[in-house]
Amino acid sequence: MKLFHRLGQGLPSTLLVTAGIAVAGLCSGVVLARTLLPVSRGEFAVVLIWPGALAMFGELGLGFSFSFYAGKDRAKLDGLWTLALGVSLIWGGFLSIVGALVFPGIVHLSAAAHSCLIWNLITVPISLLTGYSAYFLLGSNRVFEFNMVRLSGAVVYTVGILALALTHQASVTKYTLVYILSQWLACAVAVGFIVRRLKPVLRWQSSLVKPVFIYGGKTYLSSLAAQMNLRLDQLLMSSLVATEQLGLYVIAVSFSSMLMPLFSALAVVTLPRVTCAPDLRAGGRQVVRYLQLGLVMGLPAMAFAIITAPWLLPLFFSAKYASSILSAQILLVGVIFQGSNIVLGNGLRGLGQPGKTMLSEGAGLIVTVVLLVWLLPVYGALGAAVASLSAYSLVTFIQLFFVRQAAGLEWRDFGLVSWINLFPDWDVLRQWRVKRDAALRRND
Repeated sequence: MKLFHRLGQGLPSTLLVTAGIAVAGLCSGVVLARTLLPVSRGEFAVVLIWPGALAMFGELGLGFSFSFYAGKDRAKLDGLWTLALGVSLIWGGFLSIVGALVFPGIVHLSAAAHSCLIWNLITVPISLLTGYSAYFLLGSNRVFEFNMVRLSGAVVYTVGILALALTHQASVTKYTLVYILSQWLACAVAVGFIVRRLKPVLRWQSSLVKPVFIYGGKTYLSSLAAQMNLRLDQLLMSSLVATEQLGLYVIAVSFSSMLMPLFSALAVVTLPRVTCAPDLRAGGRQVVRYLQLGLVMGLPAMAFAIITAPWLLPLFFSAKYASSILSAQILLVGVIFQGSNIVLGNGLRGLGQPGKTMLSEGAGLIVTVVLLVWLLPVYGALGAAVASLSAYSLVTFIQLFFVRQAAGLEWRDFGLVSWINLFPDWDVLRQWRVKRDAALRRND
């Protein structure tokens, strides 16, 4: 049992769950592409993008803050949970109302898609509550429950999309209803885990408000810049180019993101490993180890995906999206940098340098804005792909410099691969085999 508990709290289970989420996302993306025309696919992307952006802006960095304080002092859990509920419902509800008033003048959609966008705004407070709950679980070292929250919404959404497609009920309206349902169910799973595992009691503690928001503010800007680097391209495309171009770009992003589960899982385990390291130099070596692991596994996969994209992308998403192949190939290169960035960013947070992540992502955001404004009107989806690759690569090089500086490493430390220690999370399996063999010898 101890073996399975340790595996459930480490990289293997996190990688498995992240891969499952990616597979679910790929399946839903394929179904959406095959059942919707590029124009409708672009409209559905808009329906999801803007409420998601509101939730992203409204998160205020409090997820990391709740995680930090929940892990540091169990006595504060009741007050933290009460504060999280209040912020999610009151602040999230306010954002939904603002979105309903503002969005009609920003985006241009058909009447049906416009109604879907307004209805989908109710997911903003739900998304905030789900996210905060997940961070409570992570901060309380409930990694398994944290992963289950992440997985539940993706699975329900994919199953719903598949069910509609198989029963020939595909439409932007019904797909939106499935998405809303998946968000509610994921929230129910997250809150259920909180109530059952942590058993908080609603109790207002005004003394927590200031430190929680101060800590959240320190991480908010860096997280916001990172999310904007990921999403600004689609946000701007929703108002600057035809929805058909956005539909093509969404497919390119979906195809290229097949490599992200690896780096997402590595980023989840990088933060606690670096934070618990005995000194900064040892923490820096942990960052290098997980970065190298990502590159060793990711680069061959990237090369294979680029070579096979002209065949695989039309095979999965249908031939009507063939014009997005080049954009997908460019984004596949960008994903290596994007994935490295989330590992390096968590490494910097673990080294006590969250501000350096903000500076890096801020520089990338400036490049993203400039290149998107310049390239989008002329090149559409292809221009967005080039802008993303340029921004991701710049952020990677800046964060490498900051990690080297914070941990006192040399540049050669980033190039030396320790093959013996490259897969540290599987040490538990080797230890288990040694103990098993010793027990067998004693029995003989």
